[in-house]
Amino acid sequence: MNSDSSRLFGASLFVSSAGMLLSYRLLLTRNVGRVTRTMNTTSVNSTASNIKVSKAVPKAPASTAKDCDTCACEDKPNDMIGSVKNYDRHVVICVPPGSDGEWLNDIGLQAETFPYSLNRSIETLVKAAKKAAKSAALAAEATPEASTTATIEPKKAFSVKVTAMVLAPEDPVVANFAKILVYPDNLAFDLFPEQVSSFADLVMQPLPLRDLPNLENFTHNAPWFGSKKLLLVCVHNARDKRCGTKGPELIANLEACLKEPEIMYSDDSSATLTNSNSDMAFVSSPTKKVTDFAIVRGSSHIGGHVYAGTMIVYPEGRWYGRVSKQNVPALLKSLGENKVYNECLRGCTSSDVLQW
Repeated sequence: MNSDSSRLFGASLFVSSAGMLLSYRLLLTRNVGRVTRTMNTTSVNSTASNIKVSKAVPKAPASTAKDCDTCACEDKPNDMIGSVKNYDRHVVICVPPGSDGEWLNDIGLQAETFPYSLNRSIETLVKAAKKAAKSAALAAEATPEASTTATIEPKKAFSVKVTAMVLAPEDPVVANFAKILVYPDNLAFDLFPEQVSSFADLVMQPLPLRDLPNLENFTHNAPWFGSKKLLLVCVHNARDKRCGTKGPELIANLEACLKEPEIMYSDDSSATLTNSNSDMAFVSSPTKKVTDFAIVRGSSHIGGHVYAGTMIVYPEGRWYGRVSKQNVPALLKSLGENKVYNECLRGCTSSDVLQW
């Protein structure tokens, strides 16, 4: 090979080597970019995957099992204010001790049996009243004057709440009739099976029962426990296990605390409870123990079992929730002084036609 050929061959080899080096660098750059992009994509995908997994974690289901073991009611703030649905009158069907073990999910399902049959009679009238009120509202909207006058709030149907109360062994239990308590009228009735329909008509009247002439058709008197408050505690286990568990516990704690001699009324004689629809007037006394002012009884579903232990205090119609062993003493002290215990307060029923 001559010198020219050698130079030409060397130049060609250099160009070829440079081209190969350039190609290698380009390939390396592309691969690095691909790796970088792949790593970035993997990171993003991993992040997205993590986000997705986070979003996919289901929330704890609502207590479909209604198991009180998972309930942390005592740890919650008082968000219960306003959780009471207003009603005009409350009819309490008194049933023998132990009857709560026979309750179905809804005592209305036991309407074939006296005295639960009263529940069906009243519910039928309540539904009819609601339907009539709705029809009246629609008719008022359809009138020519409705388009030219200010909007008028439709008249609310008269509402009667019906629950059952388990009597204590010391309460009057009679085989051929049932005891019925009615609030805010603060009356106790002896109801016979043949009077169910007419009694339902009576309590559906939007007037104080003492003002009705047909009141005398029914044997009635003041409640047998006199001027004592009635603490109705929901114990309806067939409706919700929380009430079935916490209700009996609350009754035991209330009754135990009511027997404690050191819990006294305040000496504020101005703490007076009056009810214009009854003959009852109670004034606190510094010498009276709390046990003198209240009785505790178990009730069927009253509403708001998520707030168990939940209860109603009559005759004032005030509702409390998340009542536990820890706050029972303070609650009873407030009730004994005719004060409101705000820590557990759910609200108070009210009526447009009856005075609570």
